[in-house]
Amino acid sequence: MRRAINRNKQLILRRISCANGSSLSSILLELSRNTGIPLSTLKLNARILRDMGLIAYENGRTEITEAGSLILHLLESESSLISRIAGKMGGNHVKSSISCYGIIKAVLRVKRERDVLILSKGHAAPALYAALFEEGRIGKEELEKAGMPESRLQAHPERGIPEVVVSSGSLGQGLSIANGIALAARIDGIDRKVFVIMGDGELDEGQVWEAAATTSSHRLSNVIAIVDRNGTQLSGNTEVVKQKEPISARWASFGWIPVEGNGSPEVHLRKAVELSEKMDRPVVFIMRS
Repeated sequence: MRRAINRNKQLILRRISCANGSSLSSILLELSRNTGIPLSTLKLNARILRDMGLIAYENGRTEITEAGSLILHLLESESSLISRIAGKMGGNHVKSSISCYGIIKAVLRVKRERDVLILSKGHAAPALYAALFEEGRIGKEELEKAGMPESRLQAHPERGIPEVVVSSGSLGQGLSIANGIALAARIDGIDRKVFVIMGDGELDEGQVWEAAATTSSHRLSNVIAIVDRNGTQLSGNTEVVKQKEPISARWASFGWIPVEGNGSPEVHLRKAVELSEKMDRPVVFIMRS
């Protein structure tokens, strides 16, 4: 189904479902501005959706049909997939995985082949496996064996899995590793960005802030930190366990450029990448959910 309803069509369906009754031209123009997808491409996909009976538009009004709503619901059932994968590994960290699924998908769309993704919050491995499955890089048969002794898909990502350059799971280490990769790329003259996804509870680790100071000190603008700000950690509410706010101000005090956002992670992540290319300071994207 995802091959028939590609990403562009999914974006159109989601936007129309939130803006039922708006004009198609305004919907597509806003999508084009936010995503960088050519307007002509979006118009073509909208016509295909109409021909498929998933949307309808006339007299300046655009609506998603009942069939379109059903398709969208099926497409957005990633949470059930993540829960099923997590269940094979003991059923832990489901919410943490679901909250960063969109972030992982956004990084996979934005990053180039030579760029690196580090999932520092390695306990969210089910989200990574679900994203790789959706991308066709992990097969269904392998996914069904997740968590089994002979499987490479375990509770934390291990080297050898697509997009995993370093095994992760010990919280607080991801940003330090990212710094090393980024410095090596600079020395070797390689244009390489390093995206490191961290949990907000992970910010309790002192190593994170030591690494943040190192990134800023070396002006590693090719490091982009992403904080999954879901407000919870294993032992409870993040603000009860140990106050995190004001997160943006804290990162800024270490010399970083903070970018905050909610909703579509990809839009904000692309903004963070653009900033990193213009400035000689690292950028942190704080994704609130």
